[in-house]
Amino acid sequence: MNLSAISSKSFGEPTWFIPAATIDAASVLDVPNKSTIAAAIGVSTIHSTVSPSVGVQANASPPKEVQSVRNYIAHRGKGAAARMSPLMSMHGASNVLQLLDSPVAGGIRLFESWVFDLLDMADFATR
Repeated sequence: MNLSAISSKSFGEPTWFIPAATIDAASVLDVPNKSTIAAAIGVSTIHSTVSPSVGVQANASPPKEVQSVRNYIAHRGKGAAARMSPLMSMHGASNVLQLLDSPVAGGIRLFESWVFDLLDMADFATR
């Protein structure tokens, strides 16, 4: 297997936001800490925030959400907009700035939650 086998068909680059593709790429590249990276990526698919009023709340995958927002901003096509619609609705946002600034459990904004979750993933992957 080579990296092109796990790449996006249209652009020829790995689909890093899909956990299985990232783990496959680590295997192809023979990354020495592949199992640690795989565990950290697994954390990304089920992460949680803690709120005093709500308690522990499971959230969607931050890499997938970030990728959806990135594609919407970069491409502005109907497909990207359609993929953003559920995320926007879930947060009661009518535009991307409102989405990024929308409050989530724990008294932080959605964008901040992504940063914290991705930092947690990076920390976990480097242990």
